[in-house]
Amino acid sequence: MNRMPPLFLIPFAILLLSGCANRSTLMLPSAGTWTADTVLLGPVVACRGGNSDFSEHRQECNQWPLSIPSLPHHETHHAELRTKAANQYQVDVSTIVLKEIEVTYNAELVGTIRGWKATAIAGKNIPLNK
Repeated sequence: MNRMPPLFLIPFAILLLSGCANRSTLMLPSAGTWTADTVLLGPVVACRGGNSDFSEHRQECNQWPLSIPSLPHHETHHAELRTKAANQYQVDVSTIVLKEIEVTYNAELVGTIRGWKATAIAGKNIPLNK
């Protein structure tokens, strides 16, 4: 007997087979001005999210348990990366500059952001003596 499944089961099957989250990448412009005197510090990673698996950063990413309706403003990523770089490289946060920033985020099918990870190369501008 060749019976067709009920139509209401088709969207459920698609949802089941496609998973619950979508991982996307967004590129943001650099933060701060890179000059010939900028000292290259190295890579920096900042992340937040609930139930996000960003490999070696899993512990710090899961500090934020709630979903948000949209991706945070790019200044949020800049601030997180600058703070993380200042701690990581033991320099003043006001001297930190960032090259192009790559943000990977997990979104649910409805568009809710469950977590994000931002990576960039950090540098330090030498303050001018007054």
